[in-house]
Amino acid sequence: MHLQQQQPLAASAGAQARGFAAQAAGPEYLVGLGNLRDNPGATRQRIRVGRGNAGRRGNYCGRGMNGQNARGRGLHMLYDGGQLGLLKFPVTRQRPSYEVLYNHLGLSRVAEFVQLGLLDPTRTITMKDLYDSGCVTSNIKYGVLLYGKARLAVPLDLQVTACDGDTRAAVEAAGGRVTRVYYTAEGLGAVLHPEKFTSRRLPLPLPASRWHPRYEKKFDSIGQIPPAVQPVSAAAAAVLPAAAPQASGRMANASA
Repeated sequence: MHLQQQQPLAASAGAQARGFAAQAAGPEYLVGLGNLRDNPGATRQRIRVGRGNAGRRGNYCGRGMNGQNARGRGLHMLYDGGQLGLLKFPVTRQRPSYEVLYNHLGLSRVAEFVQLGLLDPTRTITMKDLYDSGCVTSNIKYGVLLYGKARLAVPLDLQVTACDGDTRAAVEAAGGRVTRVYYTAEGLGAVLHPEKFTSRRLPLPLPASRWHPRYEKKFDSIGQIPPAVQPVSAAAAAVLPAAAPQASGRMANASA
């Protein structure tokens, strides 16, 4: 008597449709417990040693004839002859997390850019002006350090992050002043690149409310966002060149 095998009922119409689709695709696409396996090459084949000279690793099994390396499980990977372990790697030195690297700017370079008409001495010269004019060539990450004792022909009102006593005396001797302003990392980025906020319709960050107590004698005031620009004096315009100020590379590209 021929027994007809009963087929289990489909759980749903969707399962039945998927079953018909799998049968239509062919038996090679059917997935079952009998054909579940890794892709070819997924498992590395174990090398069987000591199975005769006709095998891959017969006779001495690839260890050579005699000696310490032909016996046992071998030595530890860090074994160094039974003595005190030697340092095989150089000492990696990294900068401390609190180190601050300023962009160094000479006072003579500022005076040169003023004479060329790239910086306006009749108004406050901020770090954004120094960056846009090309006076500071690299990107400003922590701030600008002003140094040098160049003799200035015009009074300048400079806003930088840090300066030494000789530089401050040289600027004040010409009738100008140097203000050490404090910015946070986000605030300094907003001062140098405000377009990153305005292009996305984001408000500019607020100035810092205060600085850390360890910066008490390093700064004169908290920088505003955008920087507060004030006219210096009308006498500074008398020594400017008659030609109009020439735009630097960054300013020309921005205007274009």
